[in-house]
Amino acid sequence: MADGPSSPGRSIEVFALDVGQGDATLIVLPDGRTILFDCADDWVVGKVIETWGIVSLSAVIASHLDRDHIGGMQGFLQNFVKGGGHVERVFLDTDGRSIAETTPRAALAKSLIDYVITGAERHQWKVYSVTTPETPIASGPGWTVRLVAPTQSMRLAHERAGQDVPNALSGVLRLEIGGQAVLLGGDAPLKTFAALAPEDLRSKVFRIPHHGGALTDGGVPEGWDAARLYAAIGPELAILSVGKGHDHPEPAWIHPVTGGAPCRLLCTQVTRRCEPTIVGEPKLLRASAVRSPHFAEPPWRHLNDRHSARQDRYEIPCAGTVLVELHENGTLRVLPSRDGPHQQLVNGWRSPLCRPTMD
Repeated sequence: MADGPSSPGRSIEVFALDVGQGDATLIVLPDGRTILFDCADDWVVGKVIETWGIVSLSAVIASHLDRDHIGGMQGFLQNFVKGGGHVERVFLDTDGRSIAETTPRAALAKSLIDYVITGAERHQWKVYSVTTPETPIASGPGWTVRLVAPTQSMRLAHERAGQDVPNALSGVLRLEIGGQAVLLGGDAPLKTFAALAPEDLRSKVFRIPHHGGALTDGGVPEGWDAARLYAAIGPELAILSVGKGHDHPEPAWIHPVTGGAPCRLLCTQVTRRCEPTIVGEPKLLRASAVRSPHFAEPPWRHLNDRHSARQDRYEIPCAGTVLVELHENGTLRVLPSRDGPHQQLVNGWRSPLCRPTMD
């Protein structure tokens, strides 16, 4: 895996943004079009969009309706179009949960859905389901972007079983160029991945679903576990979008990714799994980490006053935003790089889960 200078030729660029306990991924395609996959923090996404001068989004995709995946989506869309930005398509559906007015919960999801529906008339974007479309979301010579899950068969089986497990209908996005791929797992459980074709699993980069939490939602298919999942995907790089909450990542679901074939693991933030003292007095650790020069993007979330006034002040960046460039010749460029300030930061944590020698 190459972490050094960019390789020649076309590439797909993936920004796995540091948004705390949640997901937000910005994807720049070889033809210059841009896709947003989930949006847990509208301020962070907005800062990256502003920094890179992005004025049009080919697609905005909500993998499913959990707060840590859509918490900032409506706010971002409102600010983006207010500032003159253009959105072509929004991919959104209900992941099996009730969104009726009589449902006491899901207020955030209902508000987002209402906004997207009215926005289709006001802003002229088209609205699609996250159920696997018949054609790719985007494609060009030698590259494609596809939602490989949930398929319609998955959705029908889920509804037929009467399950109330929204994660089981989380979208999974596959970005492929030159025969290599990046797989973005949303919150999809093992059951989803077990139903995919082997060629849709094999990927050079894997964004681990559910922030490294248990992947057992909807039941575990016979013969499947975390080790088999990682073996089937065979990643060279695994990414965890994780904050201080939820006791994620769970070591039992993370150790197999670094325990077999060589695979680098990068987490957007450090958790008490890796540095127990962040629960007690995080101020010095936070200040030191934010000053580190290794970040691919400025640690926006940690520089935002609206977060510092809440418990989010305990968040400490590790890799921060991870930038991946997957080139058509198979070369992978990753920031932060394997050597340098980021590795020095990791070496300072008490028990980092990315150490492959851990028990």
